[in-house]
Amino acid sequence: MENIQKTFITSARIKLLQVLNFVFFIIMVIMNGLANGLPINGKTTGELSNQYPNLFVPAGITFSIWGVIYFLLLCFCIYQFKSFLSKKPEPHLAMILNAIGFLFIINATFNALWIVAWHYEILPLSLLIMLGILVTLVKINLNLREVQPYLTGWVRFFVKASFGAYLGWICIATIANVTALLVANGILLDGISGQSWASIMILTGAFIALLLTIKLRNSYLALAVIWALTGIIIARTQDSIYYKYIVYSAGLGIVVMVIAILMSSTLLLFTKRKELVEVH
Repeated sequence: MENIQKTFITSARIKLLQVLNFVFFIIMVIMNGLANGLPINGKTTGELSNQYPNLFVPAGITFSIWGVIYFLLLCFCIYQFKSFLSKKPEPHLAMILNAIGFLFIINATFNALWIVAWHYEILPLSLLIMLGILVTLVKINLNLREVQPYLTGWVRFFVKASFGAYLGWICIATIANVTALLVANGILLDGISGQSWASIMILTGAFIALLLTIKLRNSYLALAVIWALTGIIIARTQDSIYYKYIVYSAGLGIVVMVIAILMSSTLLLFTKRKELVEVH
């Protein structure tokens, strides 16, 4: 009787997560669409970003990565509906959803709330929410690392790529959010101090991403950071003033990310694959 109740609770929890994950993903995407479609509070996300000019902001094309991230998350949300109509969830899917739990739902909520805080220019609150996005993503990826040895093929790709790239981008976005807050309060100025800050933050972000990539064995995180750093190089080479130290720092950051990818890939070679044994 106890096993039957446990199976029912597990199955019911998985189905609840399947529904809520998809619903909150849609809410998150809609909020991001409205941010520029309406736009919320009369300004687009990009226009608001331009209000806080600083040397850390990458070229506009760099933000197209959101399309990739949302596409990967959509693929994950579609996959996680597998066996939804079955009485018992598919074992690998159940393992993944139990690892993520309600963290993605919380993350999507933070993502939507960040849009509101950012568009109404409540920068301190936007930073707190951004930290919430970052923390939930770190936790999701840490939990998923434990189930990765059981996954193969496309499932492994979508799980790692979606949340890995998302985390990599948010690492950079968090630094950008901090920078915007400092600029808004007149703490950060352009020129030498702005260049020094951007260079320091680039190298700090690259070092953090290095540690996370190796810890999580997730190269997609590093690829997202490489994309962001490339965007910074493009932006700074298009400025009227050539900020060479920022370009050099971003270039060094890319080298660090390549090293992170090589180290992560090497460690994966020594990670033993595991078979999921289903207990009836």
